[in-house]
Amino acid sequence: MSTRAANVVLAVAAIVAAGCGPMRSVRSFFAHDAGERTPPAQMALATAAAAPGAGDETPVRGEREVEFPAVAESVTSSLFPSGAAARFADARVPVLAPASMSRDQAGAFLSSFRPTSDGFFARLGLEDFDVVMNGTRLYAVAPEGAGAPRRDAAGPQFSQTENGMSVSFNRFGADYSIDFVCRGSGGEEGSDCVTEAKAAEFVQRLVPVGGDGR
Repeated sequence: MSTRAANVVLAVAAIVAAGCGPMRSVRSFFAHDAGERTPPAQMALATAAAAPGAGDETPVRGEREVEFPAVAESVTSSLFPSGAAARFADARVPVLAPASMSRDQAGAFLSSFRPTSDGFFARLGLEDFDVVMNGTRLYAVAPEGAGAPRRDAAGPQFSQTENGMSVSFNRFGADYSIDFVCRGSGGEEGSDCVTEAKAAEFVQRLVPVGGDGR
């Protein structure tokens, strides 16, 4: 090889050697960057999840599993006029009523009874107060209390109201609420018409008189 040819080979080799360094540097930068950087979609999801208030604050709603006890026709007919069982059959929760009522009280209960899409509504007039009853198979709980239990082990919950008292409880898997509304002008005299003990006694006397899960 001539001296001139040798010099050309050395020059080319020097150029190649000088160019490889930057190329390797660029390749290694992109390879390193691709390995550590989070894809934009994943980064957006991670940012949203970490943001304050990102959780779902909507109450959890659902439908309870309700059991329907066998109710003899004689039980319903002993408390209500004929035809009551057929009306109660439209309720999607067991219909509860006091185990003993006068004919007028039973008539008021039956005439006010309304099946709803999730349960029933009824009202009853007693000596010192009126009773408004609601039964439902639906529940709504805050997110931190999600997973509504099928049974309420805590028992009846009582709360004083402006016009009397309210009590809520779970039976046969359904949720019930009863409002005792005192008669009169209200105030201290009106709100004393029902005590917690009297309300608890009323709840204990409730018996199933009908209802159907269809």
